[in-house]
Amino acid sequence: MVRLLRRKKSVVLIDLPQLTRSPIKFDLFTLSAGLHKEFEEVVTFARIPRNEDMGAWGLLGVAAKAGLSPVLCPADPDPIIASTILELSRRDDVTTIALLSGDTGFFLALKIAKRNGKRTKVILPPGSESKLLKLVADEVDSIERYAGELTTPSVRYKEEMMTGTVVSREG
Repeated sequence: MVRLLRRKKSVVLIDLPQLTRSPIKFDLFTLSAGLHKEFEEVVTFARIPRNEDMGAWGLLGVAAKAGLSPVLCPADPDPIIASTILELSRRDDVTTIALLSGDTGFFLALKIAKRNGKRTKVILPPGSESKLLKLVADEVDSIERYAGELTTPSVRYKEEMMTGTVVSREG
């Protein structure tokens, strides 16, 4: 379980692997700033990359620089995200649980959080149209609200992904 500070009232959980599957480009620094304006706590989850996967290690470094320091999971982070949603739903000090993911596997955890009296919000990543998450959430937003303009992938997409520039501005 991820230990969160007790004084926080609204929390957003980010499924970084799901977020980076889309070839749509956006700026992690703008996303981080937008999320930190609305939520007192921002928790990012990511899978520990293989040693030879330099692009993934670079992306984790960029995410950390952007203020989205990920909780590293040895395997798929989805079960840890779901258990964190359930943990937060039992806490009196948390009023809102938001999820930045389009993965329908979180439907039941969000439904339980809502049943426990929490306000639920889903922020959909590029290209995600999860009908189940839209049904369970009290509020649905797109990533554009927090990350600003999205752009289509460039011809050099794979090269950019390897250097971490697909989802980040350099500097």
